[in-house]
Amino acid sequence: MPLAELMVVPVSGVPMKPVVDRAIEAIKHSGVKYEVGALATTLEGSLEQIFDAASKVHQAAMAQAKDRVITELRIDERADGNCSIEHDTRSYR
Repeated sequence: MPLAELMVVPVSGVPMKPVVDRAIEAIKHSGVKYEVGALATTLEGSLEQIFDAASKVHQAAMAQAKDRVITELRIDERADGNCSIEHDTRSYR
């Protein structure tokens, strides 16, 4: 199952925390497995789920920031399907 790293940055000079809080709320309601990190959030799900969640996150962040938001999405997908938050982080915990 693909993993994705999603980061939202308000550019409009508004405080970051309310924008990030709203983005994380959108992720919670998206149904994808996720893990919040210090700089970005990791998502785990189908490509369709990831793209849908990223779209909802961007829209939620934009609604909070009002002026401008930059959203970055990086996707890691393996043909053998051996890709998960647990699998990729187990040796570090």
